[in-house]
Amino acid sequence: MGIYLKRYCQDKPPIGSTVNFGHPFARGLVGCWLMNEGGGKGIYDLANKNNGIFQATTSWKSGIKGIATNYNGTNDWVKVSNSKILSGLTQFSIISSIQTTAGNVAGGRSIYCERASSGGNDIVKLDSLENNVGFIVYRNDGGTLTRSFGTTVINNGMYHLLCGVRDSAGCKFYTDGKLEDSDARVGNDNLTNAVDSRIGGDPQGVTNDYSGLIFFIYLYNRAIIHSEIRSLYEAPYQFIQTPRRIFYSLSTGAVSVPNPRRSMTGVNRIK
Repeated sequence: MGIYLKRYCQDKPPIGSTVNFGHPFARGLVGCWLMNEGGGKGIYDLANKNNGIFQATTSWKSGIKGIATNYNGTNDWVKVSNSKILSGLTQFSIISSIQTTAGNVAGGRSIYCERASSGGNDIVKLDSLENNVGFIVYRNDGGTLTRSFGTTVINNGMYHLLCGVRDSAGCKFYTDGKLEDSDARVGNDNLTNAVDSRIGGDPQGVTNDYSGLIFFIYLYNRAIIHSEIRSLYEAPYQFIQTPRRIFYSLSTGAVSVPNPRRSMTGVNRIK
């Protein structure tokens, strides 16, 4: 007879994992796609069940940080069922773990985007750009463009944790836990009209579709702070609970745990 418990894991959590909503990093979580399914044509949202459906040739691939969704850069993205996750918020955060496979490409390559389906300028977007990455927030009805860009070069095959934050002071962008840029222009940058949410794509056109691997995306309805970003860079799955099977023998009363391994947290991890 197997008894299931929950425990934390710093490697890519397996299917069946859940969010520990009592953890500080689960506060304000409105989107959590772990992308750990490894098969099928969709990804599950552990936060609000805003599940995503693969479009075109979106596929699965194993990268340097485990299972990931794979995008070829041309009309290849994931449609998120709830299309207004960040719309109307004055503060929010987007965190994503990526590994580019196309190197430095010209033009925006959208990692996560909310935009009017017609391609309008009411937009929030975490972008992989030529030689760097950036975070853009813009409202079309007289709002001020707010954007910040990193200077870290995104090379072919390299892994990075990216974070865009919109707070009361403007827009901030972080690469691998380090603040790279901020824009103090606030204006009316909270979104009101975005109607299409995509992972790895941009409704404005296929030339903006992402090329590479995406390991996970977290969305928050609050502005997370630098210390939280650093902590998530070091241990991105610390608020995820993963199933652990313990076997109990009815005949002898013995308890056994198969294939134990030691994780970063010092807790036995089961593959």
